[in-house]
Order: sequence, then C-alpha cells, then structure tokens
Amino acid sequence: MKIKPELFPAFFILVTMLACRDKHRPVLLKPSPDSISVPKFTNNDSPVYHPAIGLKALDTYIRHTSKLMDKPESILQHYYRKILRDTCYLTADPDTARLFALENWEPGKDLGHINQNKLRDTVYVIDAMNLCDDGEAYIFSDTTIPPLITDSYCCHPDSMFTIGDIDQDGIQEICIWLSSCASRYKSLVAYSLKAGEWKEIGFAGWDTHADSPAKEKRVKPVSKGKFRMLTKTCEYKKGKPYFVNRWTTFTIPPS
Repeated sequence: MKIKPELFPAFFILVTMLACRDKHRPVLLKPSPDSISVPKFTNNDSPVYHPAIGLKALDTYIRHTSKLMDKPESILQHYYRKILRDTCYLTADPDTARLFALENWEPGKDLGHINQNKLRDTVYVIDAMNLCDDGEAYIFSDTTIPPLITDSYCCHPDSMFTIGDIDQDGIQEICIWLSSCASRYKSLVAYSLKAGEWKEIGFAGWDTHADSPAKEKRVKPVSKGKFRMLTKTCEYKKGKPYFVNRWTTFTIPPS
C-alpha cells in the first residue's frame, strides 16, 4: 500500500499512538483484603499486569505519605484495608503513586476530640487508589474512627469541621464542604457516626457567589438530635443579583 506524501504526518502520529497505547494503560489489580504486602513474581506472570506492581505502587504511596504525615505507616495500612475490597481493582504504578503522595499532600487539620477516648483527632485526605470509589477519602490519626469516602477529587483537610454532639451520644457530628471541582455550586454535607459508619444526616447547597457566612456558621444545633443548615444562593431579578437564605431543619435518626 502506497501512502501519499501529504498523509505522512498523520500516519506517523497514528503509528506512534498505537505503539504507546499499552505503555500508558493503567495497571489493574485485584488486591487482597487481608494484606498489603507485595507478592513474589513467578516465571509465567506478565510484569506489566501482575498484581505486585499495583501493590508496590500502594506501598510507595503509603511510605511517602506517612513520612509527610509524620505518622507510622500502620495508620494508612489500617485505612486501606478498610477501603480496598476484593471485588475492586486498583489503578496504580509506583511512579504515579509517588507523585500522588508528593504533589497532592496537605497537612492534616486538628478537629479536637471527636469521640470520648481523650485523643486529639487530626483529619487527612488520601487517594482511594481504586476503581470502585470515584473520589478521595478522609482518614483520621485515631484509627478507631472509620474513613469517610467521597465522590470528589477536590477534598481538603480544612473542608471538614465538627458541628457538636447534636444527638448527645458522646461522639461529635461532622460536616464537610463538598466540591465537584467545577461549577459554582457546591454543598455542605453533615454526617453522624452510627454502627461504625459515617451516615449522611443533612445537606445544604452552596453557591460560591454567596460565600458568606463561613461554612462553620451555616450549621446550628436546635435541640437534642436536631440541627439547621443554611442554603444561601445568589439569584437575579431584572439583571440585578440578590441573595436568598433558606434554613432547613434535620433530625438525626436513632442508631
């Protein structure tokens, strides 16, 4: 087959893309729920898709992130055992995992005391590192507190704050500012720890054109088990903007 000279550039690009296609394909692996150790290769395993590559990437992420946290690696290992499932696959390679750790790192935020164990609780954000959870996860320096997995890749430690022990069960309720990474419309989502899991208990819209008051002042306790959340939007009438405040009352269901 002869190729016209004027088609050479396009043909060269096509051949290059086909040659590089497999090189940049994400690695998929099925992790073990009981271990994060790296298994050994066998002679018949492909070095490109062997689960050891993904597990090595996760180990790389844990090692670098733990150093930045100035915490033992056992904390991240604990949370990843909870996040990862044997029905899910990881996307990872060691170089990408190292970049995740170094480029996306943010210092943790001291939340005070969430539960009654008298330990100060610091929140951090980690990448979920798998295909089942489409977002990042909040974890805590106190590993007795479960992770909070989101569907956002724009999570930050400062986005979480406590809103008081509203149901008076000895555990603080929390709230996060949840961003879609795009659009002017965000949200505040409140959670309560029930039966070892974070349960959503309240929701309020957030318009970035109406940034005041601060997020911490948009949630107010009402009585035992009840609280209010403020949705403030910027709307327009005859071309002129004006703000609309809507307070919604929520009741925490019993555990």
